[in-house]
Amino acid sequence: MNEAMNVMLTPDGWQRLHDELRTLQERRRAAQGEAAPWQESAHPDDLAAQLHFGEIAYLDGRIADLHSLLGRATVIDRGVREVQSAGIGSKVTVRWPEGDEETYVLVSPVEVAPQRGLISVESPVGRALLGRRRGERVEVVTPNGPADLTVVALA
Repeated sequence: MNEAMNVMLTPDGWQRLHDELRTLQERRRAAQGEAAPWQESAHPDDLAAQLHFGEIAYLDGRIADLHSLLGRATVIDRGVREVQSAGIGSKVTVRWPEGDEETYVLVSPVEVAPQRGLISVESPVGRALLGRRRGERVEVVTPNGPADLTVVALA
């Protein structure tokens, strides 16, 4: 990922990443406290020490990633005005050709959580929905082939 690139986040996504950062920082402080007695006496072949220092390295890396990400973030709050077309933060209900309806929230790739209906604007469905309005039909390529979706609701 380009480090200079701005990242658009929903308010919920920003909060989740901020909470993760705070949790990891607390874990890092605790891990550092546990590591102090090992630092001078740990043998390079000591598996427990390697695992512990590996956890610290992971925490340090993820904390740095989150600092960078949040530092480049712009929070997009689509709730302050009437939504005319789908964009990051939009809640979009679509009807599939079989008649099934699903609701998605369009988010940046760092917020994706399909089990909660959060889909990336870079996914095939998300990309197809960007800029669409209620009532529009859009073709999207799925693993089962092309499908025509209808935008039923937009918030």
